[in-house]
Amino acid sequence: MRLALRVSEEGEVTDLDLDAPEGALNVLQTAVDGNIEPVMLTDDLEFYVDEEGLYNKTAHNGVAEMLYRVTYNDVIPLMGPAVFTGGIDEEGETRGLSDETARRVRGAARTVCLLGNGIVWELLQP
Repeated sequence: MRLALRVSEEGEVTDLDLDAPEGALNVLQTAVDGNIEPVMLTDDLEFYVDEEGLYNKTAHNGVAEMLYRVTYNDVIPLMGPAVFTGGIDEEGETRGLSDETARRVRGAARTVCLLGNGIVWELLQP
């Protein structure tokens, strides 16, 4: 199983299997409810959001925004659910998350759940 984590706007985490019969692309698109836009954070951590989420989603994803800010020291609005994966391998295939990276993503989601998205967005502002 190649593990991916879907993180909702509220910070709720759901396990996804990128090896599902419908294929990784379909799993990702279904999870973000749209066409996917990748955002690379590190070699072993990437997330996908709806490429049109800024226009058709209503709630910020505090987990994605927080991890983006920590990585790039920049703030951008990321709307709707995000799916975290282990990046891309040499053949262009999406890797699953390692246990350690999945643990870190779950920890970030717990932080957002405790603080709330609105507070996280305000804290991230420069």
